[in-house]
Amino acid sequence: MPHHTAYIRNGKIHSDTPRAQYLAEVLAQIPDGPILITTEPLPRKRSGPFNRYYHGTVLSHLLHALNDAGNDVAVSDHNRKIVHEELRDGPLYPDPVAGKKNSTARLTDQQFQRFVRDVVSVTDYCLGYAIPAPPVYWETVDD
Repeated sequence: MPHHTAYIRNGKIHSDTPRAQYLAEVLAQIPDGPILITTEPLPRKRSGPFNRYYHGTVLSHLLHALNDAGNDVAVSDHNRKIVHEELRDGPLYPDPVAGKKNSTARLTDQQFQRFVRDVVSVTDYCLGYAIPAPPVYWETVDD
């Protein structure tokens, strides 16, 4: 796992990386006294095929389903983004964290898969519109 080396001198962090400068700005805002700093590795980015199925297939078909239900909604990148934000901030989002904005990027593959399956199920149940099944690679991710 890559790591960055920095030095603390006179209460300031020094390093060649831009992240250290950001961290120094954040630390400067913390009042004097004891603090706890926790670090953890960043989660692995979700694969392109997972995102392509959700953003390409699921959201596009959901917009078609909304049109079939009598709404005048164009299938466009702008509307896909709006629908994604509504879903992300809605009740289907797993395990929201108080005080943090929901983000599908923070979901594990399993959580993201469950989220997408819930969106597909709700679309079928509420709008009577069957979104095409996910590609075979979805079967490799366990619930």
